[in-house]
Amino acid sequence: MSREYNIYFFGSINGGTSDIKPWYRPMIRRLEKFGTVLSADIFFKPEILEGTESDVWPDEIFERDIAFINRADVLVGDVTIPSTGVGYELGHARAKGKPILCLHRSTGHSLSAIIEGNSYIVVRYYKALPAAYGHITRFFKSLRTQS
Repeated sequence: MSREYNIYFFGSINGGTSDIKPWYRPMIRRLEKFGTVLSADIFFKPEILEGTESDVWPDEIFERDIAFINRADVLVGDVTIPSTGVGYELGHARAKGKPILCLHRSTGHSLSAIIEGNSYIVVRYYKALPAAYGHITRFFKSLRTQS
């Protein structure tokens, strides 16, 4: 039997354009094949596609997301849209020693050098969802061979 992971999915919510946000939900559905996506409900709220979480205070978002990261076995998310919040989350997860997969859709946005140059973080590029799915599957296979 394969291991079930607690997964924290991340992606820009308030920053940049909304062209990538519709891609988040299919990625989350794919991640659910490997375990529980702790942050799934956040990304299925209608206001996320609009770029706001108006019903939640910033301190609540901070506490909620840090608690999810602390519970997570692994982090997987999209870094196509630059996000200070995502950068903070990655730093926190790195300090906790969590495995991290960052997916970057090949669009006009460039990836931050501090993420791309961090050998601890697995960065994979994709143009379409099937490629992202392949990166996710290979990432989890690599985790299983490391255990």
